[in-house]
Amino acid sequence: MNLSMLEKLIVFFVCKIKGNITKTQLLKFLYLADLGAVKWQDKQLTDVDWRYYLNGP
Repeated sequence: MNLSMLEKLIVFFVCKIKGNITKTQLLKFLYLADLGAVKWQDKQLTDVDWRYYLNGP
């Protein structure tokens, strides 16, 4: 099975939290992963088009 990077990150975060993760937490973890990747590699890990709102992405 060939998973996209987004799918791999979702599986990673769900496994690390042992399945007790909310949609909001997952979204924030994915955003922070992309933010860190941009800081270190100048490109996102995922192909998500983030939209910025007042209280977060």
